[in-house]
Amino acid sequence: MDLKFCSRLFAIACSFGLLSSALMAQTTTTQIFNATDERDSLGSASYSTPNFFSTTSLNLSCPASASATLSGPGMPTPPAPGAALQPGGNLLVDNNIIVSVTSGATTNGPGNACTTSGGTYDGSYPSPYGDLGYDCFNSYYGDNYEIGTDPDTTLVPSTPYTFDYLGGVGPIDISSYLISGTATANAPQTLNISLADEGVVLTASTIFLTTNCTVTGTSGGTTSGSPITTGSNGSGLTQTLGFNGGGTGALSLTLDLSTANSQNTITSNTSNTAPQGGDLPMSPSTYQTTFTPATSFGTSSCLLHSDELLNSSPACKLYTLECLNLQTGVVAGYECPVSSEKNEVVTDFFDGPSFSLQNIYTPFGMFHEGIGLIMASDGWTGGPCEFDPLSGLEALPCPQNLLVSFTGPGGFGGSGDMNNPNSTFISNAQVPEPNTIVYVAGQWPDGWVNTNNLQVYFLTQPPDLASGAYVLNSSNRLVPLPNTANYIPAPIQDITYGISAAGIPPATSGIQPANEPIAGDVTVWNKPSSTPPVYSTVCEPGGPDVSYLTEKFTATYEPPFIPAVQTINSLPGTTGQIPDGQYLIHYYGQDCAGTQELNFNYVNNTTGWTTNFFTYPVNIDTQKPTISAITLSPTNSPGYPAGTFTAGTAVTAKYSCSDPNSQMNGLNTGSGVVLCGTAIYAPQTEYSVGAQTPLSTSSASSKPYSVTLYAVDGAGNISTGSTVTYTVVKK
Repeated sequence: MDLKFCSRLFAIACSFGLLSSALMAQTTTTQIFNATDERDSLGSASYSTPNFFSTTSLNLSCPASASATLSGPGMPTPPAPGAALQPGGNLLVDNNIIVSVTSGATTNGPGNACTTSGGTYDGSYPSPYGDLGYDCFNSYYGDNYEIGTDPDTTLVPSTPYTFDYLGGVGPIDISSYLISGTATANAPQTLNISLADEGVVLTASTIFLTTNCTVTGTSGGTTSGSPITTGSNGSGLTQTLGFNGGGTGALSLTLDLSTANSQNTITSNTSNTAPQGGDLPMSPSTYQTTFTPATSFGTSSCLLHSDELLNSSPACKLYTLECLNLQTGVVAGYECPVSSEKNEVVTDFFDGPSFSLQNIYTPFGMFHEGIGLIMASDGWTGGPCEFDPLSGLEALPCPQNLLVSFTGPGGFGGSGDMNNPNSTFISNAQVPEPNTIVYVAGQWPDGWVNTNNLQVYFLTQPPDLASGAYVLNSSNRLVPLPNTANYIPAPIQDITYGISAAGIPPATSGIQPANEPIAGDVTVWNKPSSTPPVYSTVCEPGGPDVSYLTEKFTATYEPPFIPAVQTINSLPGTTGQIPDGQYLIHYYGQDCAGTQELNFNYVNNTTGWTTNFFTYPVNIDTQKPTISAITLSPTNSPGYPAGTFTAGTAVTAKYSCSDPNSQMNGLNTGSGVVLCGTAIYAPQTEYSVGAQTPLSTSSASSKPYSVTLYAVDGAGNISTGSTVTYTVVKK
């Protein structure tokens, strides 16, 4: 039965009835499009020039008798908060769904799948994509659309039903587009689906594909987000642009403006924009030669995304993230909201094979490898890049590394902080990181100092790979790091540091890169600008009025950044001295390409990757130990007064030492006694100890002997001493 003859009151029953017969032989269901809130169309959208606002290309392997159905959310009302939408219900697209399938030299389509969906018909509008006069919505939607609504979750006024339930159409059978037959069974074929808008307004519900074909992955596409509004009633602040290939894992790019909005730091493009995402598969074999030559990412590797396919094999992924200005129709990275702080977050979620990070050994010391999420300019497909002058980033090296957090596997998540997207993103690893050396003045080898006024020295070195760079191979032997000729270091832009109490896990303390900026942290700029806003002039090789491409970094060696000694004399948020106890100085150097010196650690198969700061321990103990009054044993020789001994008498001085100590976060605040008189102990092992020292009585003297003994703790604090006198006489 043709769905367009079903009453709207029975639409859901008709929908499930149509879908049930198709489901009998179907085995997989994949969500291929997220919902798009209703908004005004581009001014250029028309029947002759439709706007394809969301597209996907899915790789299939189909049996001889192939089937596929498109559907929307399966219930007439929104699910409970946090519950996932289910397939099988009405879908809503304003206006068309264009479908084509290609296998080898055979192509079916393109055609408008809405012609059999029971939607409205506006008249004959033939096009290369089929007759666009058929729409995937019914007359109810045409009379009741509402700008700004999510068709999946918004209830139609005065009804208990959603917009896609009342205004949408039933599931659409697109099996006729698939290439079937025994001769073509299991042959690779690509299903292309595009959502087309022809003007006035556009919207789309969540759309699912249910098929008896095996969906092996995706090979590109675009997706349109919902309008962003800021302020106290902001909406669309966190949006996930999905590119789910339906294979072994998920693919999506998330833009999160919620923190920037809550902190009221968004300064421009505060409304009337909508994010648009693009997806392009990349060959890992051409990544280094095409995308990163002569950059500080020259020895890195792009990360494979299991569901991203290129020539039927897993590929790396190049995302684009731009924003559509709903008033002007301009689509660009600079049209996205801009924040005065780096608190906009973009995250690449994906599944992929495991990888490792290595240490790089050079004559200049050891450098760590890290993970990256690099951002380049609009439309970048390799080669030199330069940021758009309207982005405010045009003087910076391109690409920039945004990454501050990485998690996984079980779904990797690489997150980066930025002021505004601009606008191509690639996840990569094995990125050489700067290396910082830290020294605290007066610190003993056990980490203790005896002052609350810390004097800290930093030295941050950019990786020098031109003088020789080596990594360990599987046989644990040093071998040259590949592709070092492709590597150009970026100068150090700044060093950021802070102090916090030790003994608290980073997840509890909040001292994690993902939480930047950390309250109380200090950034020291390498050759800072003389006027606000503060930035590092070393990152502009051609000066602020010269583009990066005009005069870019070309030196194979960059000098270290050694700032003036830094004083730390209070904890963040306090004005008093740092209390005695154990602390960690967290720090990172950051180069002009944005790469931060972060500690990426693969814990185990359950925990996966963690991202933390490198830390330097410093323990403070300003309290002196004490030594008790010395007593003599024996107290005297027989027949002589106290303290008088005949020559050769064995006499021992007895005493005790103590060092003040308490607990802070389960750690000692005292360094412990390391010297008690003549007895030596390891730091933090003895806080109250008795000791004794033999005294010399070998020869008599007309003058009394005097012995002073001291206690010393692990921080170098010395007691006031304890003195004893005694006399030695002839026998």
